[in-house]
Amino acid sequence: MSDRRKIPRLGLNVPIILFPDDGEPLRTKTLNVSKDGFYCLVSRPLAPGARIRFRAALPHCGGSLGSRMVLVGVVEVVRLVVQEMTPDFAIGCRIEEYRAIRCGSD
Repeated sequence: MSDRRKIPRLGLNVPIILFPDDGEPLRTKTLNVSKDGFYCLVSRPLAPGARIRFRAALPHCGGSLGSRMVLVGVVEVVRLVVQEMTPDFAIGCRIEEYRAIRCGSD
């Protein structure tokens, strides 16, 4: 079976908070990321087509920058998968807009 994805994914666990309009924020981590979006598990279903604000903590690489960065923006849920063996739901999100914010010194 071939992979139908056109954009490579990187298996990266990035802490993320999703802020749906209809409920409490959802804290999770990405399972993989691409240049256009990410895939993660959430505790309740989010409908495909929903636009959701997000905040993602970028991994710290050290070096001379000396500060952490987060991405804030909006994603569109493009896929919802009901997990068979867990109570979680997998969602694929396409990033519509984002900006990077410096969080302060380490």
